[in-house]
Amino acid sequence: MAKSDRRRLGDILTEMSIISVADRDRALAYGKQNGLRIGEALIALGILSEDRIIWTLAEQLGLSFVRVTEDQVIPETVRLVPEDMARRNSILPLIRIGAELTLAVNDPLQSELFDDIGRLTGCAVLLCLARAQDIAAALDLVHGKTSAPPIREQEYLRSDRYSQEDLAPLAADRSGLRLLERIVAECLREGVSIIHLDLRPAEARVRFRKEGALSTAMVMDRGLGGAILSRLALLGARKDERAGDWRVDMDAQGERVTIEVNRRRARSGEAAVLRILGKRSGNIALARLGLTPEQRALIEAILQNPGLVVVTGPSGSGRATTVMSLLGRLGRGDRRIITVEDFSRAEHPSHVQVSPDSFDPAEPRVAALAALDPDAMYLESLANAPEMEAALRAGMAGTFVFTLMGFRRAASALSYAAGIGIQPTLVADGLTGIIAQRLIKKLCPKCKIKAKLKKNALAGLRPEIQEQLRAAAVFAPRGCKACAGTGFDGREAVFEVLTMDEKLHDAVASGIAVAGLPLDYGKPRHELPDRVLEKIRKGTAAWTEILAFR
Repeated sequence: MAKSDRRRLGDILTEMSIISVADRDRALAYGKQNGLRIGEALIALGILSEDRIIWTLAEQLGLSFVRVTEDQVIPETVRLVPEDMARRNSILPLIRIGAELTLAVNDPLQSELFDDIGRLTGCAVLLCLARAQDIAAALDLVHGKTSAPPIREQEYLRSDRYSQEDLAPLAADRSGLRLLERIVAECLREGVSIIHLDLRPAEARVRFRKEGALSTAMVMDRGLGGAILSRLALLGARKDERAGDWRVDMDAQGERVTIEVNRRRARSGEAAVLRILGKRSGNIALARLGLTPEQRALIEAILQNPGLVVVTGPSGSGRATTVMSLLGRLGRGDRRIITVEDFSRAEHPSHVQVSPDSFDPAEPRVAALAALDPDAMYLESLANAPEMEAALRAGMAGTFVFTLMGFRRAASALSYAAGIGIQPTLVADGLTGIIAQRLIKKLCPKCKIKAKLKKNALAGLRPEIQEQLRAAAVFAPRGCKACAGTGFDGREAVFEVLTMDEKLHDAVASGIAVAGLPLDYGKPRHELPDRVLEKIRKGTAAWTEILAFR
């Protein structure tokens, strides 16, 4: 067994007079036309058999030839290399001894690939030769059989955004690096921060999310999509092996960016979301969040009054983006901002990230962060009543404490804070404000249609909301070419802002049940149902969006 040679197979075979220069050139042209490597092209054209190629390489490169059988397959060793990378390049991790990993390969001349695998596994890579069909059978044994056609026989890349001539060199790069760099560069150019990469049995699809709307950027064979994910795995540092999340630092368009990758298995494929972090995708101005002028004024008032600030809403409603914007607003001054949970989307010169693993389990995290003398701190959650109490006390001491909750309404979050056994005056003095939010889907303006409400369609809603909807012209989705048949054109956030004004402060401090508070407590504000109703009446949102508030 030995390391790989950097020469090309065609050159080795012609130097040994096994094939002629004409045969080599014919195989190269055939391979380029059909997406095959030269060895595969020589076999397809009948110029050489696979056994002849393998034994020639074994003799010339000093490699061993092995017959891969079922009893030689070690599943945990095979899984050291991502499945897509292994299938795409016909390689099988055969055995690991200490810091050495032996690969059974069909093409031993892929030196850059073997360097990548060495970096990925932390092992010195040794090679032996094996038949492609034996390698494929071993991979099927570990990963399960795939119904997709052989990857290299179906390789393609297409996009309505770019010419095929422009895409050809990207598809030819088997490592996936050039294609990944191009995708990220396009996102930076267009101001896109979220990329969807979905791997299906026979193809992969790249979509960009911009201003809430998803649009298809590229469609490619599954092998190319798998190469992109394999490249991200090689570049990245894994955070959570169970969840499959990791971070990648890379250069694109002359700029250093960080990409957060979240990858999950799906039926007959995989689904991955790539988030471009850093200055381009961070620090979104408050004016761009979708707040009303009145709500923006309330939030500016909140940011002048240190204390606990809760951002609440369903998962995926953009709560982290809101916190990022609030921290960005605070970061304009000379303030020390400390965050936990790798919250690097809000970067400031005075921003300090604290590792979640750095806490003593017996010590409340808020107290540990307070010891670092911050002006503002962020924790993704306050796990229990003692942490909530510590956050409220830190707020009373002049520190901004930002956290997330999962309640749909601001009043529900307030009810929770006031109802978990903490002294009412502490809640009243330490809580500065609550921001509730949710995302609603925007109707496609080109195909939306007027809707007729059935008699009991609005049952369960407040009478005044029912009355306004019945008096208004409301719309429903239909679907057209412009919206890819969905009927929708992106999403936007709606907000509810609750501030601790004097009237609400006195009521909470007195211990009154929050559920019994009149609606006029707190600064005047649009409640979420009212904001959604406003979008429906303007024809921006479908009338069904209001049904979540029954």
